This record gives sequence, structure tokens and C-alpha cells, in this order.
Amino acid sequence: MTYRISNVRLDPVARLLQRDGELLDVPRRVFDCLAYLVEHRSRAVGRDELIEQVWHRSNVSDNQLAQTVLAARRLLDDDGVQQRMIRTVAGFGYHFIGVVEVEGENAGAAAATVDQAPATMPPPLSTMPIAAPPRRQWLLALFALALLASAGPAWWLLGQPAAVEQPMAAATATTGWTWVLPAQVADADGAWARIGIASLIAERLRHNGAIVVPIENVLARLGEHAGNTNPDALRRELAAARVILPSISRDGKAWRVELAAHAESGISRASALGDDLLLAGQQAADALSAAHPIAPAEDSLSGRAEMIEQLIRSRDFESAASQLARLPESEHALPQARLLEIMLAMEQGRMSEASKLAAALRSTLSAQEFPAAAARLGLFEIALMRHRSAPGWGDLVDASVARLEKHGSPRDLGSALIQRGNRAAIGGNYDTAQTDFARAQQLFLNAADELGGARAGASLALLANARGRPAEALRLLADCEAIYARYAAIGNQFAALRSMMSIQFGMLRWEDAQATSERARALAPLMTDANERVSYLRARALLMLGTGRLREAAALLDESERMRQLGELSSEANRSDDLYRLQLGLAQGRYAQVATAAVESYARLEQEFDPKSIPRREQRDLALYLWFEARRQLRLSEPSQALPPIQPEPAALNEPASMHAWLALGHRELERGDLIAAESDYRKALQLAIEANKLSRMVTASDALIGLLLASGRVDDANEVVTGVLARDPQVADRDFDSAVLLMRVRQAQGDDEGWRRAARSARQLAGERVVPAGLLPPN
Repeated sequence: MTYRISNVRLDPVARLLQRDGELLDVPRRVFDCLAYLVEHRSRAVGRDELIEQVWHRSNVSDNQLAQTVLAARRLLDDDGVQQRMIRTVAGFGYHFIGVVEVEGENAGAAAATVDQAPATMPPPLSTMPIAAPPRRQWLLALFALALLASAGPAWWLLGQPAAVEQPMAAATATTGWTWVLPAQVADADGAWARIGIASLIAERLRHNGAIVVPIENVLARLGEHAGNTNPDALRRELAAARVILPSISRDGKAWRVELAAHAESGISRASALGDDLLLAGQQAADALSAAHPIAPAEDSLSGRAEMIEQLIRSRDFESAASQLARLPESEHALPQARLLEIMLAMEQGRMSEASKLAAALRSTLSAQEFPAAAARLGLFEIALMRHRSAPGWGDLVDASVARLEKHGSPRDLGSALIQRGNRAAIGGNYDTAQTDFARAQQLFLNAADELGGARAGASLALLANARGRPAEALRLLADCEAIYARYAAIGNQFAALRSMMSIQFGMLRWEDAQATSERARALAPLMTDANERVSYLRARALLMLGTGRLREAAALLDESERMRQLGELSSEANRSDDLYRLQLGLAQGRYAQVATAAVESYARLEQEFDPKSIPRREQRDLALYLWFEARRQLRLSEPSQALPPIQPEPAALNEPASMHAWLALGHRELERGDLIAAESDYRKALQLAIEANKLSRMVTASDALIGLLLASGRVDDANEVVTGVLARDPQVADRDFDSAVLLMRVRQAQGDDEGWRRAARSARQLAGERVVPAGLLPPN
């Protein structure tokens, strides 16, 4: 049966959606969402029920669901404001309220039974495979769990390859992907080989020239249904050249491997028999390749470009370079081949070479003849400029978005919008960034690119954290990280875990951060991007600082410095580890050294200061704070020793705009003896920390303010401040050393012996290699 909604015709069985007779290309989940709501229109459908039926899993964020419903509404010229077709049921889910005409033989029966139990929906599929893990070089590894030991796509992840452009007109891309399904096994003794033999056959077919989807991607896309799918129906749904179903059986002591290749022309078969299962599988694949070859891998650059890009994303650099070298000179000079060379260099970390290749292509490329290639080159140039912190990349983003609006693929446009959103976020224009990130996510989802949607979702998560919503940010990142893990996109997963660690630091959830760090640590050996590895080493060093493992923190920073000196890093990653080492020095009590070193760090960062960049301001102001915090600690530890004068006055103190700058200014006023001004500055710092909703910053600002209040005998005021911190998270003093010490000081001043001792026990347990101030320890 079919449903007619105004001028739209919906056929759930044939999976067709037409508007005014024109077939619409609808993402799988959007179609499933609309069909389910229409079929159950007699009632409101709960959020959890809709997620289960559309995604077949429960860990789907509200943002993902809302974006899918929004896309379904737009298919019917509806939106979230009018809600003419799909009404939001607050706190519950959604209800389809539009007028529906039922067509077909069982229309009457259907109208009476629209609320029957839902049919099982097939798992979501894409028409193109997503970036894959690297090939295994050792055959026995084919039988391992591949998703646990693979690397993912490059950190810029620029969507799928575009069609080769001919001058003045772009040729239509033809795909010749081969999907190899897990093997059917007649004998229980061979069940262990279902996945391994499929991967071996895929590898052999790829070696023989076919463009084959890696088995990891097949499993990620098809899930548990991979071995129970109709190959012909699957081939049509995926627009694949062929789908191969292997089967394994025993013939006496020998293994028989049979391959059934389903293509548009029919079914081709090949088989082999041997005592060695691996050899039999290889021989069957060779026989199939010889008898029924598939051409796109060798016929044109369009076919080979897809294969080469897949190899690059799979980190099979040797094969990608080999395929590029085999291109005829006439094809090697085409823009798409040269773009692949740039991509390969970037993925391998050869950024200087990639920059030279990009400049050479830009100098000869005609944007009028090759508009899509020119737009895509712009994305590479943006990534390269950001890598070396070159000015002007923001203007290039605007130009790239404008080109891609006209000539690029939705995925490339989504990538450009993420870059433009990043620029807006760096400048504090969060509303603009939100718009670009959300639109990018919708473009990826409309293109059935779940990985691209996760990239945009990760940007939305970091934006939520910047806006003071860390719990929401963690949930969004967890959703994205789960998608990355499912597709074995290790690079993206690694970055998501590192971002989760940073947010957990801000929430002072050290045990959670430790667990996240261990997951990232397992992936670290697979990372070829030195920038990501250095960033992770520094993040883990901060974790060690937060848990009092100071020697481990120092060792991690030493390793980071060695990598910094050896690798070709981005300008940001190539900066020395001085801000991290300054924080380590404070934890170790080396106040005089920190005070001296912080002056140099601040001077360097002041020279590099960019008023339009919030990260640059935060770095500079952190160095300023560490400088004055070291001086404050020196006064407390050695009150009789005079501090060296400060000349000239730091410029950042003139117009403080961050928590760290206000704290530094308060420390400066305290040095001068102006307690009223110092208290005012500390309270402004605390207010900024509260507005940012970062517990770690609240504790830092409260420490300075409480120290001043207690020194002035204002115990009740100090208790009010610490109570405000505890109201945000009552257990924070049980898991964070600095919070426990802060509580010790107030409870001691109050004469609350029980509270003082309880806080002291926590401080001792959390101290690690840090020292609890002797004057704060209660008597035995």
C-alpha cells in the first residue's frame, strides 16, 4: 500500500518517496522516521520507540533525533514552528497529524490497523562505503576482531571522492564497488572463519584490481544482518557493481570455498577445494577475477580515484602511491589526480610537501574549467593554512563556501561549513558557529554520511561546552565517539576521546577522565598524526597533574617535547610545553623558577596575541596568571623575602577579559596592599568561572578569594564562597585534591573539627606526590 500526503506519495514497501511524480532522494533514516510516524499516525510515538525503530539502538542524542525529524518535516513543507504535519509532543515524542490518503488493495484494512506492532526495519545503509581501517599485512590477523586494531581517516575528512572533471563540464562518476559479505558456513567447525575468509577474499579481489569495500565497513553498515541479507536486494540498495556471498563447507578433510557474485547481469560463480582454507579462498577469488573481471579500477581515472582515495583513508599509503604512479601521464595531470597527491601527503604528515603541491596546482588550475576541483582545493588549502597558523584562512573559508554552494558535493560543503563555524567559534560568535555546524550536520545526514554527521556533531559538542553546558557536551561527544568506533574511524575517535578528557578535567571528574584516557591510550599506537599524539600526551600530562602523579606528568611532557622536535607539527602543536611545565612547577612547589619562566612565556604570547582569537587570549592570560600565582605563593612561603619589581606592567592587566586575567590583576592589587580592589577582582574572576560553568575554574578563583577573606578574618564570607562551590557538586571535595584543601582551610577556620578532619582525610588520599600544607593538617 502507499500513502498520499498532499502532493507527496510515500511507498514504505518499495521505499519510494515522490513529490508531484518526481522521485526524491531521501536519507535512509529520514525515510524510516517519516514512514514510521505515518504508519502509526493514530497515536503519538514516544522518543525512545522512534529511536529504536529508526536507529535500532538506544544511544542516540536528542539532537540527532531532532535533526532527523526536521528533515522529515521539510519533505512535507513543514517545520518545527508550524507543525502542520508532525507535531512535537512535549516531553514525550512526535505525532503525525497531517491528512493521509491510503492507496492500494488493502487500504481499508490498513486504515483500521495502522497501529499494529511495527515491522522490523532493516539496518541503515549508505550508497557508498565510509573510510575504512588499514589492510592487515599478516593473513592470520584476518581472523581477529578488525575493529579493535585499525586506524581511521584523516583529521580533515573531506567526504567522498568527486567525479573527474573534464574542461567546462564535470563527468558523471560511475561506481564499481564490490561488497563481500561474511561467509555462510555449513560446518560448525568453520564458524570461526566467517569474517576472516570474507576479508581474505576482499583483499585478493582488491589485489586483482576491483574496488572492494573493506570487511570492517561491511560489518559496520550491515551489523548482525550482514550474513542474512538478500544479495540482489542489497546490491540494488547500495548501487553496488556486485555483492559476493562466500560459502564454506567441508568435503572430507578438504575445505570448499564457493563464491556467488551477484551483479546486474546475473550471478557468477567460482569455487576452489584445498586442504588449506586460506589457500582455497585465495584460489576461489582468483578464479572469479579471471572468469568475471570488473573494469572500473583500471578503465578510467574516475574509477581509480575512488579506489585511491579509499586506500588513502584506509592508511594503505604504499598501495595508494603505487596506484597514483600507475596513472598515465595524461590522467596524472588532471586536477583530481593532483588533489589525491596532496591528500596523500597530508595524511602522511608531509605538510611542507603538500603545501608545495597545493600551490603548484593553484597556479595552473582554472576555476572556470574545473569549478569542483578548485573548490575542493580550497578545503585542502584551509587545512594547510590552519596547520601553520597562517593568517587569512578565514577569508579563504568564505570563498570556499561560496564556490561549494554552486559546484561542490554536499559533503565538501559540509566540511567547509565546519571550518567556517570553527572560525566563528574561535572569535566567540557562538550563534553563527551553531548555525554552520547544524547545517553541516544536516548536509552530511541528507547524504547518508553518518561519519560526516558525527564530525559536525562533535563540533556542536565542543560549542556546547564553550557555552557552559559540559554535561550536554559529554553526551554529544559520547554519541559521536560511538559512531567513530562503529566505523573504525580511529583518528576521529581518538580526537573525540581527548576532547572528552578535557571536559572531564573542567568538571574535576578525574576517575572518569582516567577511564577515557585509557581508552585513548589503547588507540595511540595506531595514530600516525603527530599532532594528535602530542596533544594526547599533553592532555594525559594534565591528568597526571590533577591526580598528583607528578613524575609521570614530567615524563609525558618530556616525550611530547621529543616528538615536537622530531615531527612536522602544526604551529599550535609546535609550541613548546612551557604552559604545561609551569603548572607542573607550581604543583612541585618550584615557585621562583615558575615566576621567572612565566615572564618569558607571557612575553612570547603577548607578541603572538590575536584579539579576535579566544584561544590565543586564554593562552596569554593563563601565562599571566601563572606568573602572578607563582609570586603569590612565594609571598606565602617566604614572607620575609622581597619580590623583584615588575617592569613594565603587563598590558593584559589594562583590560582583563578572562578569569585568569582578573585573578592576575587581583594578585597584583594584593601585592600593592589594596585588599578592596583585590577582592573585587577575585569576585569578577569567580563570576566568570560560574558563567562558564567550569568547576575547575570555580575552585581556582575561590582559592584566591577565600585566602583573602580568611586573612581578613571574614570566616562566614569564606564559608559562603565554598558553599557555593559545593552546591555545584557536593562530592567534588571527595575526588579533587585542591577542592579538599580549600574545604580544609574553611572548616579549620570555622572550628568545625569533624568537617576539618573529613576534608583532611580526602586531601591525604588524593594528594599523590603533592604536599598537604602542614599548617592545615589537624592534630593526631
